[in-house]
Amino acid sequence: SNLAFEFGGRNTDGAGNYVILEAEGTGHYVGCNFNVHNLRTDPSLNWPEDKEWPITQSGSSASNPEERLAFFSIFNWYGEGDDMIFIDDEEWPPSLHGTGTEDYFNTAYCPAVKYDSPYHGLTLPGGPNWSGKSSYYRFHIEDPIHFRKNIRVTIEHGHNNNRHDDISSTAYWYQLEPHKPFPPLPPVPERLPRPDDI
Repeated sequence: SNLAFEFGGRNTDGAGNYVILEAEGTGHYVGCNFNVHNLRTDPSLNWPEDKEWPITQSGSSASNPEERLAFFSIFNWYGEGDDMIFIDDEEWPPSLHGTGTEDYFNTAYCPAVKYDSPYHGLTLPGGPNWSGKSSYYRFHIEDPIHFRKNIRVTIEHGHNNNRHDDISSTAYWYQLEPHKPFPPLPPVPERLPRPDDI
């Protein structure tokens, strides 16, 4: 089991999630591009190159608890944020509630290589230990998400919103007129990428 994710508490209302789309009216959500700039860049967070990771690609973990604990203290994976899609004034829990960032984008176990398909992919996988920048896409062409009054598409930033990475996204949806006016764009300084941080 993953020690870093077992002690995180619970997100019981989705209120602190990153918002991909918030729309009022009638339409359907098509999908999004989703970008993560992992701001944790401290070299001490990297697993030594001469040591084998205590986690295999199949997800099984080493039997040595001390080594597992050391690994998870520097485990820099930004995902495990559940997707939560609230449709038509839906209260908690939403009827569409996923199990992790990578699962929403139809992959699993902390993807680290580029892949693409017609409806989902990872176009920028980031660096070692998921450092740097990553970019995903997901399109609901064969599984459209319809709404009649409103929709709020959200995702946790890390398990239980425990990360502070720089996240950005572009949502795609169709909607009948009239629609709620879009909020003004933030000033340019607030739209610039954040610098790497620990």
